[in-house]
Amino acid sequence: NFKDADNNLIGTDDAGYSPFESGQSTVFAFSADEEYAAFDYEFSVSEESLYQPVVSDLECKTNIAKDKAVISITNNGEEAAEFVRYTALFFKGDQLVSFDWGYATDNDSEIKPGKTINQEAACYEDFDSVKVYLSGRR
Repeated sequence: NFKDADNNLIGTDDAGYSPFESGQSTVFAFSADEEYAAFDYEFSVSEESLYQPVVSDLECKTNIAKDKAVISITNNGEEAAEFVRYTALFFKGDQLVSFDWGYATDNDSEIKPGKTINQEAACYEDFDSVKVYLSGRR
């Protein structure tokens, strides 16, 4: 929930997310249609019964280039990783300056075992580091 300076509710957003494993980090992104002074959030987790998380089978390497990060994701597991999503957070020092996200998959929406998918995450702000978070399932 997004609020203005007078604590009035001016917007709301919600999101579902792919399975993630215990001990793994993840990131959630929300957007507001207008400037806000404060926000609050609530999230809950439940054990997934249809899909299994896959992030622990994925290796992610990132190279910084002009106005972007080149992200290479390799599936080191024995099964295909489906719908692998990356979220790249761009920092200047400790300050978050931008983010980008997308999917790193082949034409079957997968990364096959032993295969690597390369993607570019764009950033048009001055940055000096990037942190990439992954999600996916099998």
